[in-house]
Amino acid sequence: IYLSVWTVVAPKALVTEYTATGQPYDVCDLNWWDGVLRIIEALVNVWGIVLCWRTRSAPTAFSESKSISFAIYNWFVMQMVGSILTIAVEGYVNLQYIITFARDQLTFSAMVLALFLPKVTLILRGQGDARDLTDTSFTKQAGARLRQLPSSGPSQPRLGGAGGAAAAAAAASGSFR
Repeated sequence: IYLSVWTVVAPKALVTEYTATGQPYDVCDLNWWDGVLRIIEALVNVWGIVLCWRTRSAPTAFSESKSISFAIYNWFVMQMVGSILTIAVEGYVNLQYIITFARDQLTFSAMVLALFLPKVTLILRGQGDARDLTDTSFTKQAGARLRQLPSSGPSQPRLGGAGGAAAAAAAASGSFR
């Protein structure tokens, strides 16, 4: 939907620019919609940081909050440095393309490594499925609350099937207080 609206509202136009040596080359022009795209990217990343902050103490098997925060921080720094360098070498088209490629490739590679390298390392060590959580009190409390639920009588539905899974998920999320 986003790309369709972009195409209708602000279609791209071909612009001829010149290198530092005077050779012409064609590029798509930048318009106000490109700025909207950058603002949306920044807002999504800010939201990602907020989510990482809110879940920083939640127990997970791989502590992904820190990895995701690093990936977002890396994205921001690489995009800013790459954009400044691209503007600084204006007129040197090949160098601009190399900087843009390196910026995107390094950003993506660092993100993938930050997210998956700890998991792969644990799996290769044989600890991937037996990793001890850093804080098991949350899951122990949820299990205790689930055990404290009244037993199913004739008028109460049993915890089974999809309803049982939903009740277990609610207990694990702390809804039973």
